[in-house]
Amino acid sequence: MPLVLAVVATAVVGVLVAGGSPGEIGQVGEPDERRTSDPDGLGDDPAGPGTPDGPQDLDGPDDPGDGPRGGSDGRRDAPDRPGDDRGPTADTPELGVDLDPLERARTRAATTRPACVLVDGDDEPCGPTVPTPATTTSDLAATEGALIVQQAGEVSGFGLPGLAARWRTSVADPQEPLGLRTHEDTVVVTTPTRVLALDADLGDVRWETTLDAAATRDAADAWVIDGAVMVLAGDGSLHTLDADDGTTRWQQADVGRQPVATPQGLVVFQGTGAARFEPDRPEPVWALEDALLEVRRPVDDTPVPGPIPLTRNRGLLDLASGAVTEETRLGVTRYLVRPQGTIELRWPTGTERAEVALLAPDGATVWRREDQPIRCCLAVATRSGPDEIAITATGGAPRAYDLEDGGSRSLPSREDAELVGLDTSTVLWRLEDRLIGDDRASGQPRFRADGQLRSVAPLLIAVDDGLVVPDDRRPTSPGPDRQTEPPPADEPGP
Repeated sequence: MPLVLAVVATAVVGVLVAGGSPGEIGQVGEPDERRTSDPDGLGDDPAGPGTPDGPQDLDGPDDPGDGPRGGSDGRRDAPDRPGDDRGPTADTPELGVDLDPLERARTRAATTRPACVLVDGDDEPCGPTVPTPATTTSDLAATEGALIVQQAGEVSGFGLPGLAARWRTSVADPQEPLGLRTHEDTVVVTTPTRVLALDADLGDVRWETTLDAAATRDAADAWVIDGAVMVLAGDGSLHTLDADDGTTRWQQADVGRQPVATPQGLVVFQGTGAARFEPDRPEPVWALEDALLEVRRPVDDTPVPGPIPLTRNRGLLDLASGAVTEETRLGVTRYLVRPQGTIELRWPTGTERAEVALLAPDGATVWRREDQPIRCCLAVATRSGPDEIAITATGGAPRAYDLEDGGSRSLPSREDAELVGLDTSTVLWRLEDRLIGDDRASGQPRFRADGQLRSVAPLLIAVDDGLVVPDDRRPTSPGPDRQTEPPPADEPGP
């Protein structure tokens, strides 16, 4: 009998060794090492994209979802089996080998890697994560020190950059659509028929107003302008509320459904007409009717000074006066509408090098840079911080332009990758199905992420399990030598 027991024990121990330790089932052999031939300095990812080990606890110990599940030791209770918990008997001799840990290990999830990792941190998370899955850009807003997120009828505030949970306020039914807008220390929340103002630091409801508007499937749009909240409901009605207490100043029915906000008011398009409204008067400042008045919308719904391009003769609409200027200069022209002004890209006839200019609201030139190395004609603007704009085109390094004076410089380039974002410290690329963050100064890789860019100010990446703020204070990988390419010898300076 002792010989038989020894054989059984040896067999079971052999199974444990071959499968790895109980906490690492599914991992066989040594961890993968970074290949020296890896051109990106990112290392292999043979297992494919991973997910974080689990969301951080936002609610504390009183959250009903916290604590052990199924047993006092945190393990799920196994169903009762004959002979369990009876101890050794004559019929069930003790073999000297505990089989239960192996049974439990088979049900454990394999160790996963975070969806955003530092390239030189042995799969260390690239920054803090808040568990808010399935976000879109319309679900998010930010103040100077807080991230605001809406989901399922609730609005939550998180500190930046650490994403510490601050507050959570229920404002509507989970199925009701919500809109968000921030202004200084106020969060404006809209439903199809209501507007609420929340304290951005505490989440308290300061006031709530019900709109005289028909319920639609979309939340109303709202902007804080000159001490008022201008609200365009889904039925086309326009409402102006006092920003301090939410009382209605005035309202107009059916003014339109395509808004373009400006720092002084709201321009609303409807059919072939447009009108400009300001907070202190219900009558439009100007109204314009034109059969070819089709607007090219700005890159986002942040208030912009204009001008904005129309399809008519590549004309420009002055948002302040309603005047339309027709473009007469030859060459291919593109416009990029930004909160600081409108960027004009022009390729004079017979050249592939561009002119780049910043236009004032009336279309006058603030600054212009000629003979820029941006090839015609598929140039696009990338999400950038508030003081600059990044422009990229086929066959050339992307360039960043200072919106104050037009100074520019080349950015680090990455072969076969698409530039998708730029902030003060990071150049963000999409390479196949992955985001890669390079250090802006050196071009060295900092992090990689399986997710989607949501914002650059602050830098936010949506992954399967939530939102990540990459930590720009982390050290940069030495990686391969990928310095910024110097400009051609004939390239003009800033």
